[in-house]
Amino acid sequence: MFTNRIFFLFIALIYALLIIFFHDAFVQLSIRIMNKLTLPVYNKSVMLSGAALGVILICSALYIAFKRKRIYYLFFLLFFSASVVAHFFFLLEMNIELIHVVEYGILCSILYFACSNAAKAVLLSLPVMIVDEYIQYIYLYGHYNKYFEFNDILLDVLGCGFFLSFLKIFQSKIRNYNLPPILKRKELHAMFLFAFIVVALIITCFFAVHEQFSCKNTIFVMSRIENPYRFWQIHSFTGAKYHILNPFSGIALICLYFVSIALLDYNSSKTAIGAPSSTS
Repeated sequence: MFTNRIFFLFIALIYALLIIFFHDAFVQLSIRIMNKLTLPVYNKSVMLSGAALGVILICSALYIAFKRKRIYYLFFLLFFSASVVAHFFFLLEMNIELIHVVEYGILCSILYFACSNAAKAVLLSLPVMIVDEYIQYIYLYGHYNKYFEFNDILLDVLGCGFFLSFLKIFQSKIRNYNLPPILKRKELHAMFLFAFIVVALIITCFFAVHEQFSCKNTIFVMSRIENPYRFWQIHSFTGAKYHILNPFSGIALICLYFVSIALLDYNSSKTAIGAPSSTS
């Protein structure tokens, strides 16, 4: 068991490094394909491919969930699926960003095999999500990205939720866990502590939500967009209409979905409030 965990942690580390350091290579490949197909064809192709994959996965999960009586996990799969669709229509700049669902869904799945805990898998993935977005914002596309993308981090978390609930449905055997009540979970304490620290840094102006609110002690500006008070933004290249999450709403939504993922570690609604789970 210990050897398996080390193996999966090693695979997760390699995969995380690939995500971070090969991000630009994937973007350049994506741009070349887009230029050959034209933007409308490329966007439609990505949307249809994502929809087709999602339908196939959900239909197969429906069959297995009813066959193995995994309705509890099916509820979460549908919940995260609906959330991804909502994100697509309200928070997505470009259709290709749907790749975040697969990208981080795979990372969380590998980490789940390492620790057998959905909440821990997402918690361990969170630093990769943040570093990935930070490098894009500061180094790779600083001339283009005008804000730190909580939109993308939220999509990463949704991808984790979708893949982990899918895994739970297809697991041949659900192990017994003697988990504490949800509010006493250490994973949640760690997540809420992290959220509290970020909020505290914003309130004390070490992190500025926008460059116009920078102070003398500001070390990180989270947004440089021209109209920070406008609810809908128009993408300069794709023409997409989308909303940019501010840090507070972004953190709140990420924490909400993190709690939802933590509930996947239980087997039924009874265990979600603290009773030991049982094998399905």
